[in-house]
Amino acid sequence: MVRRSIAADTWDAAEAAVDACDLLVVVGTASLVWPAAGLPERALRAGTPVLDINPQATPLSSRATAHWSLTATAGMAQLRARLQQTPDDPRRVLAG
Repeated sequence: MVRRSIAADTWDAAEAAVDACDLLVVVGTASLVWPAAGLPERALRAGTPVLDINPQATPLSSRATAHWSLTATAGMAQLRARLQQTPDDPRRVLAG
């Protein structure tokens, strides 16, 4: 795990964004860099679906609502296409 420092106001904004989101998308190694790596757990505790996009499994992958074993480019393209088809239901987007 990598640890980075984040300014308090930036961290507060990140937590507020997670609390307000309908779907949290974690791309690449973002789930390995702390303290941001704790944000998906916050979303999951609140019942918010979490999508992990990473060709390699991470500790988050088994706990996320969905894990797409894709590169960031391919995963984001797939997410965009699914959101265009089902823009109002994050869980249906994940189910495919």
